[in-house]
This record gives sequence, C-alpha cells and structure tokens, in this order.
Amino acid sequence: MLDCYCDHWRDYWSQKAPAEFELAQNVAKALIACTRDLATPQGAPWIADRLKDEVLPVMRKYWLIEALTTLLNQGMLRGVKEDRLMKLIEQKAEEIANNRPAPAEFHDSMQEFFSQLDNPNMRIAWESFVIELTDDAMGRIGSGAVRMLELSQLLVDANPPQPTLNYLRRISACFIWGFDPECIILCRSALDSAFREKISDEICEKVFGAAEERDFGLLARIRAAHRTQMISDGTRDTAWRVKYRGDKAVHYDPDATRDVKGTVRDTVEVLKVLFPA
Repeated sequence: MLDCYCDHWRDYWSQKAPAEFELAQNVAKALIACTRDLATPQGAPWIADRLKDEVLPVMRKYWLIEALTTLLNQGMLRGVKEDRLMKLIEQKAEEIANNRPAPAEFHDSMQEFFSQLDNPNMRIAWESFVIELTDDAMGRIGSGAVRMLELSQLLVDANPPQPTLNYLRRISACFIWGFDPECIILCRSALDSAFREKISDEICEKVFGAAEERDFGLLARIRAAHRTQMISDGTRDTAWRVKYRGDKAVHYDPDATRDVKGTVRDTVEVLKVLFPA
C-alpha cells in the first residue's frame, strides 16, 4: 500500500513541479540522514555540510537553466559562436549563484526554505519525512503485535508508586516498538525509582552509617533492602542483574544486552516483591 502511494506521489510531483521536487527530495534525504545519526559526518553544528553536498549540485543545474533562459530572453546569445556559448552560460550561472545563499549561510536558507507550509518545497520535504516515518513504523508493526502478546504474560501484579508506573508505561512502549536499549535503560530507571520509594535514606544510614552529602544510589539501596531482609537473595540478584544491564547500556554499549524480554521480566518480578498487590 505504501509503495503504491509513493509511486503516485512521485509521479504527481515530478510532473507538477519537477525542479522543486528534485531539490526538495535532496533536502529531505539530507535531513533524514543527518537526524537519524543526530550528527553530520563532519560534526558540523547544523547540517550545512551535508546539505551543501546534496543540494548545491542540484541548485547549480537549475542555475545553469535559469542562466540560459535569461540570456535567451535578453537576446544575448544571438550570433555567439559555439565555443563561446557555454562560457557565457556558466558566467551567468555564477552571477546568479553569487546572489544566492553561500554554504555558510545554509542554516538561515533552510529555515526560510521551511517557513511556508504552502510552499511546494516545504510540502514535498514534509511528505518525504512522513513517508520515511511511515515506512519505519510499518516495519515494526508485525513484531510489535507479537511483543504486545508477550507483555500480556508479564503484567505487574503489584501496586508501585506513580513515578515507577510512569517508567513502566515507557518500558512497554519501547519494548513493543523495538527500542531495546532504551527499554533496558528504562528498566533500570524503574527499579531506581522503586527502591528510592521503598528504601529511604534513613534505612540506608542505619545500614551503612550516616555521611554528609551522601547520595545513596541504586546499588546501595538494593544492598540495604537485602540486609534488612526486605528482599531475598534471589530478588537481590535479580535487581542487580537489571541494574548492571542498564549500566552497560548507558555507559558502555547500547546493544550489550540482548535479553530484553528477560530484563523486563526481572523488573516486574522485583516490583512484585517491593509493592505486593
């Protein structure tokens, strides 16, 4: 269905506004590539370098066309010999280009490019973004439905506090849509929230002793819960496992942990112990 729509979309714009379509497509491709990695290959502050590489060649082609049209309309090509003709066109194209934004000014140029919703360039680029996002989402729908069924077997039979529930909602969304490293990081965050709620600083101070400006982290609160017999050896080990997987994803490698479903299950099991229904 999407392929059929894209074919009609390309046919429509390539016939209605071929010049704008080619330019806007190049802009859209550059923006999509840069925003996917959140950086240009050169690490430029914006995407000027990428846009320069993608867009300027197209713009130069249309400057040459504009130059040829201008010279013809002004009658300046009458009697010009063939060896002189291309030089005149290129000189005129350069004159046109000099009155357009330089690469260093592409930031302002692109802001102007997207400033009007009724502008064909803007509309084509916007529709390109929508198609890109739709294609990505459609590729995740099938596996997302399967993961939704898997999550139905891991429902939390517990009463965690609202901040922890907020994390659980995000865990669910990330798991269903296939954002696995983000899901693991949020599992760690959910336990951090839960243990902060259940294991107060006062409990930690009784176990470890008071210390000025001491911030008890997740590891300390897990140990305090275990030493005060609020959790068993097994629950402690499960909580540690979630913490270490989250730490790896945050600090070392987002793809270090593959067992995403197991991490969600471990998170749920710990919450059941901390906040029984």
